[in-house]
Amino acid sequence: MLQKEYNIKIYSLAGVFQRVLPGKLLMSGVSFSETINAGQGELRIKLNLPITSTLVQYNQIIKVFQSDNENEARCIFTGIVGNLRRASEGGQTYIEVRAVGLASMLTWVYFQYSASYSFSRNQASHLTMKEVADYFETIYPGLLTYTDGVSIETAGGTSNVAFDYTKCFDALQQISETAAQYWWAIDGTGLLHFHPLV
Repeated sequence: MLQKEYNIKIYSLAGVFQRVLPGKLLMSGVSFSETINAGQGELRIKLNLPITSTLVQYNQIIKVFQSDNENEARCIFTGIVGNLRRASEGGQTYIEVRAVGLASMLTWVYFQYSASYSFSRNQASHLTMKEVADYFETIYPGLLTYTDGVSIETAGGTSNVAFDYTKCFDALQQISETAAQYWWAIDGTGLLHFHPLV
């Protein structure tokens, strides 16, 4: 039977490493959802920490790594801490951390191109996907990445997209809709995927 182990890395919103929280602090399992044409949902974990602890704070980036006796540690979740619940039950204190995935962060940022919120392109969809990802990276560096031709596959043909005052998440949705039979998602490492349906 595989024995899973976890550790948690905390970063500032600017992407500066803060600390590692060992897996032994986990009082609960690690769970979250993942969907195509979006990404990861809410992460909820309980940490065996005093209620006064500041080791995890609002608006910090949290990355959860999982390993087992057959696989080295891999990042399974990247997101931002949005809620901390400090509790004491039965003589034991803990902090429940809730974090949302990167797809949720994309809903915070208006896509801006050349100092304008109006955008229009008539080109292959994968090129426009990369433009949106590159812009998001200027706001939150080091979080969203892609590999050209691998995680973002070439979309055949051209598509016309145009939007005004559109959040990055909605921009990716619109671009994907113009590329028939393609889907997008952001995985636990922060890698943006754009692939044909099979």
